[in-house]
Amino acid sequence: MSAEYRVGVIGLGGRGFGHIHGILTERDDTIVTAVCDVYDDRMQRAVDFCKEKKGWDVAKVPCYRELIERDDVDVVFVFSAWENHIPAAVYAMEGGKQVGIEVGGAYSLDDCWKLVDTYEKTRIHCMMLENCCYDRNEMMVMRMVREGVFGKVVHCEGG
Repeated sequence: MSAEYRVGVIGLGGRGFGHIHGILTERDDTIVTAVCDVYDDRMQRAVDFCKEKKGWDVAKVPCYRELIERDDVDVVFVFSAWENHIPAAVYAMEGGKQVGIEVGGAYSLDDCWKLVDTYEKTRIHCMMLENCCYDRNEMMVMRMVREGVFGKVVHCEGG
């Protein structure tokens, strides 16, 4: 089993399992080598799915730190509960692993700065995995804000 990217997935709810499905169906250069979740049935579902679709032997790892420390993981995807996103991402970056982090990972500016500071220290990338930040509607609103269509924006929320 050789691939350009060996992936460990932390968090196997809807988003995590969905991304595994995407790796299985859309990527030829990527394999899942290890999965982690607090629920064993979710890990087993992912292991069985990878074995059935690609014949991969995937390790079940109950602790995200152990997954990150594995020699057969080059890239870590974090889809776990939001409060775990920053600690897992920072630990992975400090361990030399590239990171993809699901949205909603930061609860404060301090959390954001932890990612920036860790990148500046390690030069290991952490990418937010969001698919609608730069779509047509979002860019239209950004342009309208910059052109002053809404006046002075003092607060904004999305959902």
